[in-house]
Amino acid sequence: MGADLPDAAVSVAELEQEAPEAVAADAGDYVLQENDAHLLRKSPAGYLKVIIPLLLVLGALLLAERKIGSRDGKVIHRSTPFLTLEDADIERYREELNEAAKEMEEAWKNSEPLVRETFTKYFIPSGPQGESLSSGDPVENLRAHVEEMRKSKVPGFLSLGARKDYSLHLRLLKSLCVAVVDRLQQVEEMQQQNEEVGVPVAIDGRDMPYSFPSLDDLKGEVESGMRAKEFLELVGRQACPLALSSSAKANYVVPYTKTTFETFTLWKLFEKLYPEHFVTPRLEFEAKVRRIGRTWSSDVALEEAKKQQKEYFDSWEKGLELRRKLAQEQMEKGMRADDLLIYCLFLL
Repeated sequence: MGADLPDAAVSVAELEQEAPEAVAADAGDYVLQENDAHLLRKSPAGYLKVIIPLLLVLGALLLAERKIGSRDGKVIHRSTPFLTLEDADIERYREELNEAAKEMEEAWKNSEPLVRETFTKYFIPSGPQGESLSSGDPVENLRAHVEEMRKSKVPGFLSLGARKDYSLHLRLLKSLCVAVVDRLQQVEEMQQQNEEVGVPVAIDGRDMPYSFPSLDDLKGEVESGMRAKEFLELVGRQACPLALSSSAKANYVVPYTKTTFETFTLWKLFEKLYPEHFVTPRLEFEAKVRRIGRTWSSDVALEEAKKQQKEYFDSWEKGLELRRKLAQEQMEKGMRADDLLIYCLFLL
């Protein structure tokens, strides 16, 4: 623990022994038990690559009610027991943000015009009619937030609440930079699939639906032996055991604007944007597998493939339409178009 750490932030037991006039840290200041460390290594799970980083940060915020002990250990805030707040920890968070920002700049610089165009269409905030909500470079707003964060001073130990907020924002910005790289890679992979094997993808000019042959044309030459469950998992029908809840206590203050980042609101928007990932129980998925499995045949597989292709294209357009609608609702409530929450809504 840093030499400049005030006695008031050492442990709860010691705080109780201090004289009434002793300097006290935030009510939320706690010390992490070494015995609890293994519990904090477990992260919320999700199977969407680009949403995982933010889920790791936001999901852990929901541990606010967990009571952490007061034995000697690392400095934490009780609302974020997963987030250690030593000087070395915060320096690591800063370095990780800098590295993620550097990778974002390299990925953007090296991406092809068509990739940038598709990325901007689906993953950068836009209005109901597709109009841009920002001018210039699509990632300029995120770049500006990163620069402001670099200029911000690290709060001292006397205010672990501010120190916690500072660390959370570092993690959020890192997640957004990582998401930019992942989304660009996603579009690049789609383009490669189209160029190499002719797979239709959600890129303008490359979205001509695939014309499936009839079973007579195939003449029964293909026998994969694939089970119904394996097929559904292959084409993207997956169960999601993740159950999420929300709390306004998860909100935090952005260090350089002093405005509140509404984590609670973001959770509610995600629930609307990805309802199947939040509420689809595993039993429902297993029941669907059993229903299809009872009639599993080449005909069923072909029809399921056709259905999946339609759902694939529908999901891109409907997802974009829903993002624009949700963003518009937030802006009508007074949220700025360049608010990071709007970027989270489109990018993650």
